Amino acid sequence: QCRENDGSVPVSAGFKPLYPGDEIYVGGKMSYRIKSTDVFQHTWELANYGTQTWTGRKLVYIRDPRVDRPEADPDVIEIPEVKPGKSIKITTTFDGRGFDSGPYEAFHCKWEMQNEDGENCFPGRSLLFCVTIDAKFKR
Repeated sequence: QCRENDGSVPVSAGFKPLYPGDEIYVGGKMSYRIKSTDVFQHTWELANYGTQTWTGRKLVYIRDPRVDRPEADPDVIEIPEVKPGKSIKITTTFDGRGFDSGPYEAFHCKWEMQNEDGENCFPGRSLLFCVTIDAKFKR
């Protein structure tokens, strides 16, 4: 399961962001059931609920090619400046690449929001931007 909560409240309990006062809400559809050969677009809705202006940030696919079969294009997405109280939508395209996720487990595609130095802006919250893809092979 990718979601840390039901998406209705900011996820902040117990985890300190890289920057004091930084807070985020992540919305949008986060789970997909696809044919393994499908290519589809995913859009995150990101709201800056904190006191920090987001500058020089990017969303990065933390992919282990041995486990994470779906590919994303782009797999690094530059995030424009977002002031506190503002929100944006960013999109990537996933390719199921013809791999079946199996009968019991879906692919959990994990992403991080990183600063210009590659540091995770929300450490300890590895599922915050996670996209679940349940891919089934169809003849």
